Amino acid sequence: MADGEMTFPTLKIPEIVSCSEELRVPMTEDDIKNPQPQVIRKVLEMYLELFLNLNADDIKQPTFEAMMIDYPQLHEDSVPLLVKNAAMGLMLRACGIMDFSMHDVIKPQSKRIKKILSAIINFAKFREMQMASIDQLLEERDMLLNEQATLEQDVDQKALEVQTIRDERAADAPRVAQLEEDCKELLLKITELNNEQAGLQGEVRAIKDQITDVTDQASKVVFEVQSVQQECNQMRSQIVQSPERIKKEIVRMGTNVEQEKSSLAAAEHRARDLAHRVEMVHATHSDLEKCCKSITDVGNEMEKLKDAKQEIDVLQEEISSEKQQLKDITAAEQQLKRQIAMTQDRILRTVNQYDMKRDASAQSIETTRKERERLAAERQKCADMTKENQIYVQQVNEKISDARSQHAMEMDQLRSEHSGLLQQIQRYHTDLENTMMAN
Repeated sequence: MADGEMTFPTLKIPEIVSCSEELRVPMTEDDIKNPQPQVIRKVLEMYLELFLNLNADDIKQPTFEAMMIDYPQLHEDSVPLLVKNAAMGLMLRACGIMDFSMHDVIKPQSKRIKKILSAIINFAKFREMQMASIDQLLEERDMLLNEQATLEQDVDQKALEVQTIRDERAADAPRVAQLEEDCKELLLKITELNNEQAGLQGEVRAIKDQITDVTDQASKVVFEVQSVQQECNQMRSQIVQSPERIKKEIVRMGTNVEQEKSSLAAAEHRARDLAHRVEMVHATHSDLEKCCKSITDVGNEMEKLKDAKQEIDVLQEEISSEKQQLKDITAAEQQLKRQIAMTQDRILRTVNQYDMKRDASAQSIETTRKERERLAAERQKCADMTKENQIYVQQVNEKISDARSQHAMEMDQLRSEHSGLLQQIQRYHTDLENTMMAN
């Protein structure tokens, strides 16, 4: 078996005839037992129309001027014949006959024709089985169309969601930018306030320490004043009273008290200033807490924006994937549509062509068969004439042989007579010369 050649069963002649009838290619057992070039060529041309939708009208003449042929009229019949033979070779290679040549058509042999027709019928059955899968392809196409419609709806919905998110993002962009600017300003302000708070906390601690010291001193002074008053009361009861001395002592003590009061008033004034500054620090701390809260809110908004961006990226990836799937499905659908359209067109054209040309093909085969019978009769007549001619030639040859023999005998006799005449002439010349010499 040649490389690449497929194996198939060789059918019997009745099976080939029956299957050919089913394929609307009429032929008889005698066409296989005693194959004739015209019949075999016609049968193969009908199979070409069945498998390749190629008939004599579809084979167009090439432009001989472009081929630079001197006498294109000499190739008007040969070129279509070569195209048909090439198409037959292509068809039979697809059927598993790799060694098909023009010799199979010009000088067909019964065994070889059985093999070729068996291969064609085997391929026709395989083709019929494959044609039965068109319904499955149609169902797959419908499923793919439904899936495509669903994916298109999903893509449209995702596109709307993405567009909505983009619009919201575009609408929030100024506010986000403003919040970012506010955050930057607040961060700078918070840094300054933190630095100022750190300095004020040191001053507050120092003022608190001074207030504590002044309060302790004031407490000591009050305690001393009370102690002095108690001592004065005790001493009043013990000593002789001297108005002048008492007055001086009172004046001195009053002066001390006034001084202590002045110191206490100054300390209270400083304490009020420090309390006011502490209140300012607390207010600043409250503002700082509000700023921190605003920063936290801005951070949360930024996190939401990041999440929204991530969702947009995920949606874009899903849309890209779905678009790719839709593209693949569309390509598969287009391919299925083309295959189905080609198959349906071939089926329609095949049915129409074979319905119209079946009778013509049968009539052509019948005409070819009658022509073959006429040629066979003429051949028999020629054979009889040839036989008669051979007998006549044999008789003529015999007559020629007899004539040659008779001619040879006559020539021998003529040569003998000629020789005798020459001798007589020689003798006559000799006698004449002798006579003339004697005279």
